[in-house]
Amino acid sequence: MSKSFFSFFKKFTLHSSTPESVTNSGTSSLTITWLGIRLIDGKWQWSINGEMVEASFTNWDNNVMPNDPEKTCAVFDGWANGVWRAVDCNQQYRSICKTDAYHPPN
Repeated sequence: MSKSFFSFFKKFTLHSSTPESVTNSGTSSLTITWLGIRLIDGKWQWSINGEMVEASFTNWDNNVMPNDPEKTCAVFDGWANGVWRAVDCNQQYRSICKTDAYHPPN
């Protein structure tokens, strides 16, 4: 049960509705993309159904959680094997949107 997003994200799939499920099977075809996670009060949090939820899974570059108050948004870096990077929220990147699962015909 997966859904491909946009023609330029053919190899990027979401396998469930949880942030931990963001998987990548071919990052070389991806670009840098907004993750939808924000640094709020020193904690990285997802907005899920309008509620802020602390991230239980992360994939920060070098496994180091960033805490720069000037970089409170995060991106998925497809050019660097899918690591997450903190960035200034005013930068412009592509987005990934959640949608209902798609079940392709057999």
